[in-house]
Amino acid sequence: MTRGCFEGSLEEFELAVKETHEENKYAKTYRIVVEIIKNSLEK
Repeated sequence: MTRGCFEGSLEEFELAVKETHEENKYAKTYRIVVEIIKNSLEK
């Protein structure tokens, strides 16, 4: 997964968001996107 300057797994992305953005508006948006991706990957 690549997003901006990030490249890694979805799990690594979640950790990077938490470390980089804590609880700002970007973190909230990224968490929503992660949930959408997880839901779309469920079988």
